[in-house]
Amino acid sequence: MPKVNFCRYFLLACVAALAWGCVSLDQYGSLSLDSSVREAFTTGEVSRNQVYYIMGSRVTPDAIIGINKAFTLNDDSWQPVDMTPDMLSQWVGRMDTSADPTKGVAAAAIYDNQGQAVGVWYSPWQEATILVTKENQVVVHPAKTKSAGGGGCG
Repeated sequence: MPKVNFCRYFLLACVAALAWGCVSLDQYGSLSLDSSVREAFTTGEVSRNQVYYIMGSRVTPDAIIGINKAFTLNDDSWQPVDMTPDMLSQWVGRMDTSADPTKGVAAAAIYDNQGQAVGVWYSPWQEATILVTKENQVVVHPAKTKSAGGGGCG
């Protein structure tokens, strides 16, 4: 019997180590306020190197992101859009108008944990959890609070 218990514990330890190793492959990124990102959004500059997504209404989105083509967004909360400069300008104008004037809209660069640019962010939501895997899969999960405090942008 002792061999069975040892094997069972050894197998359990291996599974736990494997699971821990897989979890540690995912790394958290960040948002960083960026005036050049703000300028690109407010002037309707659409980058050919990014795929654009919105969250919320197609009339006035709650958030717009552009993810660099080297990465793949792996988050069903976002709707892909074929962004045009006119569409971007209209959405940004509506978002700016509807935002709380005391808090505004965050324009930020999205970075992985190594400081590599992953994309861009525009939203009155000031914070998000950014997860980037070693396989260049990206998850962007907004905090969905339209407040200026906290650790998302900064």
